Amino acid sequence: MKENNYDVIIIGAGTAGMTSAIYLKHAGLSCLLIEGETPGGQVAKTMTITNYPGFKSITGAELATKILSQVKELGVEILYQKVQNVKLDQDRKIIVLDDEKELITKNIIIATGRNPKKLGLPNEEKLIGHGISYCATCDGAFFKGEEVVVIGGGDTALEEAIYLSSICKKVTLIHRREEFRAKSYLQDELKYIDNIEIITNANVTDLIESKGQLSHVRIARENKVENIKATGCFIFIGYIPQTDCFSYLGITNEEGFIETNANMETRVKGIYAIGDVREKEICQIVTATSDGATAAIHLSKAMND
Repeated sequence: MKENNYDVIIIGAGTAGMTSAIYLKHAGLSCLLIEGETPGGQVAKTMTITNYPGFKSITGAELATKILSQVKELGVEILYQKVQNVKLDQDRKIIVLDDEKELITKNIIIATGRNPKKLGLPNEEKLIGHGISYCATCDGAFFKGEEVVVIGGGDTALEEAIYLSSICKKVTLIHRREEFRAKSYLQDELKYIDNIEIITNANVTDLIESKGQLSHVRIARENKVENIKATGCFIFIGYIPQTDCFSYLGITNEEGFIETNANMETRVKGIYAIGDVREKEICQIVTATSDGATAAIHLSKAMND
């Protein structure tokens, strides 16, 4: 069964998707916002935000709620449902929902985001926002002058360790292998930073808490167990883009992220991608909202040409 026919359907109601909806509504286009979980995406799970313009400090849930309120006031239709599949029918796009209902649209904006890979340790979920973080740029300032741990061996792990070294008393960089995967210039830079300690060939086995806060990170190396003092633990072992139902469209790279041009257009005409699901260097709230505005503006112009 096929229902409705929209100018645009936005899949994902994070900050990028909701920003697109706001701009599309102002452009007079009919749009539907589909969200499979909680509006706000990863932002809604962030304890405190101090780097978003206009707010000295705001919780992620508050910011997500404010944006969602603006979307609702504009009369944007929101459907809380998961997308199962996307089918192409000439110029039309057909979105198949989990309940098998099909929605027709001229254009799609994909804003499904990404999820950080996790260690899978017992206390990890519990301590998110209480010492565990997946974004040093977002949360590093809360650990000024303290001892922290960074886990990972790629570019992001080393970049964030270097950043944290400028504000934290000590940074312990832990990698499970002997060699880092990061670019050589980043590895070279580590050698000149006195307050970064590097531990390789080590596996993190436990996250130890005290009074609801992270206090130590336990590692195993060379058949020995060691507890490392840390009030913050930043985990950078990769990200998983939420693109399973779009992969067959030929718009993703090897890692599953969606490739776009500067206008947020993918290889398929009428399909755009924005926010953290897109292949890009910087993933921040402000860049997500920028992506959302860019896609909506260029999509609106394309429909009026």
